[in-house]
Amino acid sequence: FAYAVEAYRAVRNLPRWWSMGPSLPQAVFGQHKKRRIVAEPDIVCAMQRMLDVTHIRRYTQDRKGSAIPGKLKVEQVVMLQNEARYVSYRARRQEVVADLEERGMGCKMNLGEFCRRQVIKTHRAVRHWDGLGPISEEPVDPGVHEFYLMHGTSPAAADSIAETNFRLDLAGSHIGTLYGPGIYFAECSTKADEYAETAQDGPHKGWRPMLVCRVMLGRVNYCDQVYPDVPVLVRQCLDGTYHSICGDREKCRRTFREFVIYNVDQVLPEYIIWYSQVPMEETAPP
Repeated sequence: FAYAVEAYRAVRNLPRWWSMGPSLPQAVFGQHKKRRIVAEPDIVCAMQRMLDVTHIRRYTQDRKGSAIPGKLKVEQVVMLQNEARYVSYRARRQEVVADLEERGMGCKMNLGEFCRRQVIKTHRAVRHWDGLGPISEEPVDPGVHEFYLMHGTSPAAADSIAETNFRLDLAGSHIGTLYGPGIYFAECSTKADEYAETAQDGPHKGWRPMLVCRVMLGRVNYCDQVYPDVPVLVRQCLDGTYHSICGDREKCRRTFREFVIYNVDQVLPEYIIWYSQVPMEETAPP
């Protein structure tokens, strides 16, 4: 049995740290799925550091009147294993890298205008993602604009995304779509928290979910316009000129940068952070 599991893993080129034994009958059909509560303290600490370092007290209208929390406290980290999504992401990643090479950009890209002012904040917060437990087996590659980014959502949506994937047809159903019907990601936990919702019951009652996703940005269309030309931006991504958009609202509105993709295969949800909001008064020094 163990030999069959490893043979299947090799054929599908799946990560070595995935535990697949119990679900092999499903995996034969490419449907291996599993969630595991992360026990490795280095990963949990890295997730907390990412939330802390990228928590910037800036208010936007998307918060809809709610107070900015003083801290986002990690309560639980869940690792996601979804074979179909992993295989699709890996294939799309290879396509994007090949496209970059064909355009003469090479495998290792300059970080470019969209982050010339500063490196992606999630990457700056945890500089050594490649040294963290299972992540070290297959680290993100900033050289091709692959990063970990955050996506706050509702408990039901987090469960659905973990089980299947993001859905472009639901893009903007919660808040809106400033850059068109794409999938939106944040580099700041404060921004992702604006879209998260608190679980009202169940094992995560009182906590909020934030997806930590591996996102393949590829060639980024940088936009610092207050009122972007959405049809043009979207068309340039759909026709292959660019692979993603960086909407620099930090520059033009003093809020947050947002990253948008229009191909579901350019994102791989890898973790759900279940966290609680700590009020500002409880974090202030005595």
